[in-house]
Amino acid sequence: MLAGLLLMNGDPVQTLAEYLAVLAHRTNRVDSLYGAGSSAFALGAVATTRANYQQLLTTAKGEERSELITARIRMAQSDDAYYIRLEFQ
Repeated sequence: MLAGLLLMNGDPVQTLAEYLAVLAHRTNRVDSLYGAGSSAFALGAVATTRANYQQLLTTAKGEERSELITARIRMAQSDDAYYIRLEFQ
């Protein structure tokens, strides 16, 4: 819950730390995997983004929540397109 509030307040560093703390105890929590991936995405941490989104897509296979669609789109982007898009946000 704290991580969600931090994410809404625009603090991706602390948000990522909170989500990773949750995932240390509950490894396949869908909301936490998405939150960690989104926080890492906001920070430009490509490897962390991909690791969390990949785990999310493996865990929540078959569901068509908006979070999964976003994760698939971000996973499909190349590293160059990823950084170009971040510059224009």
